[in-house]
Amino acid sequence: MPKKKQNRTYAHKLRQRAEGALEASSGNYDDPIRFNPDDMKAIIHDLKVYQIELEMQNDELKRSEKELEKTRNSYFDLYNLAPVGYVTLNDKGLIIETNLTAATLLSKTRSELIKKPIARFILKDDQDIYYFHCKRLFETGEPQTDELRMVRPKRPPFWVRLDATKALGKDGSLVCRVVIMDITDRVQAREALQKAHDELEQKVKERTKELEIQKKSLEDVNTALNVMLNKRDEDKGLIEEKVLFNVKELIEPLLNNMKKSGLNENQTSYMNTLEIFLAEIVSPFSQRLHTKFLNLTLSEIRVANLIKEGKTTKEIADLLNSTSGAIEFHRKNLRKKLGLSNRKENLGSHLMSLLK
Repeated sequence: MPKKKQNRTYAHKLRQRAEGALEASSGNYDDPIRFNPDDMKAIIHDLKVYQIELEMQNDELKRSEKELEKTRNSYFDLYNLAPVGYVTLNDKGLIIETNLTAATLLSKTRSELIKKPIARFILKDDQDIYYFHCKRLFETGEPQTDELRMVRPKRPPFWVRLDATKALGKDGSLVCRVVIMDITDRVQAREALQKAHDELEQKVKERTKELEIQKKSLEDVNTALNVMLNKRDEDKGLIEEKVLFNVKELIEPLLNNMKKSGLNENQTSYMNTLEIFLAEIVSPFSQRLHTKFLNLTLSEIRVANLIKEGKTTKEIADLLNSTSGAIEFHRKNLRKKLGLSNRKENLGSHLMSLLK
């Protein structure tokens, strides 16, 4: 039994007891002396107990009111001062409840929003998004989330995220509770990032195209260079063949005739030296040695060519009309430049290995 009903029953019984005590007296209700003292004490005791109970109930009621006030204030802070907008819609899409944040987002007061269709605040281009948002919500009963743009007086449209759920209202009717979150900054940042990505992608495509053109150009240049190098090698080969032909067919027969004409000792020496120089000109070894070791002097190449042929220092000196000391100096330089200074390898053998 509820506490209030118990109190009423107790008070009624207490009143009946008091009236019974009066009836048991002489019938003079105004004469307290004629009451039975025991009954009077019991009545007074019960009245005092009832008074204390009432005072306790009053104190409890005051505490409940204070708690209710605290709860109401907390609800006000949580609902009205939330960082997102809250609106409750009826089955016709009219706003029946809203918080301060939603009103601020839409640049309206709360009273101006009540009984207004929320579709009025949806950008025309995004009405379809809102329509299908509501359609899915009421068909499936599942919470729905979408992003669209809303409008407000004298201000540009802004992006929001709508989170909607179905619920029962205070009167048991079906309502829709919607959370409105302003995501304009997020969308703008996302669009800026996408724009930067697209611009970078375009630059990459343009740069790739430029590099492909440069690659093609370099390939053309490389092809042209290869053609030129091949032509140079062909020309070089032709020149070498022509020189070799002239030496063999024109100069050597002439030298042989001169040697048979009875030359003196000095003339013979000069003739031998001339033959060595001619052999050096057409020698593949001399060409290879000069190409591989560019720091060799002409005299060192001549000495190296004769060492390769197995000539001694004295023989080389005689052939080159030089001294043995000068030839030894060239041999020492050759070993140094060929990397043989600290090695016991034979210089002639090493020179022969260069032909392989």
